[in-house]
Amino acid sequence: IDDWLHWDRNLSEGTVGGDAWIRQMHQHGVLTAGDTIPYAFGLVHGDHRGLATVSHGGAWVGFRAAMSRYPSADRSFVALCNRADADPTGLLLEVAEVYLNDQMDADRRRRKTCRRPLCSRAGHVERHAQTACTAVLHR
Repeated sequence: IDDWLHWDRNLSEGTVGGDAWIRQMHQHGVLTAGDTIPYAFGLVHGDHRGLATVSHGGAWVGFRAAMSRYPSADRSFVALCNRADADPTGLLLEVAEVYLNDQMDADRRRRKTCRRPLCSRAGHVERHAQTACTAVLHR
């Protein structure tokens, strides 16, 4: 988790690579026809209920992981799961709605707000035995 916290912080502060690296990591891809796509050097630009997001996910063997950053809210979330049937992206969306609901577009609610007891401390780890996931908030 510490490695992820450093990586996430670097996407904002550019301690390693500087401002040029931050710009490159967030630069949207451009197709040969000139169309812009949401993919950007391993990160994907998106939207969650009206808030801009930058995210990345992956899987290997029975592990699943996802991270999502909400730059305008200065919040980031990660879910690390050790089950092949886990849905880390879904978990992140639910957790983000707990913390950022007051900043989100109420008309675009996509799912019920998560009712899991979570703490608002930066770096807090909440483990969910039923999904074998760890969700982390970082600000």
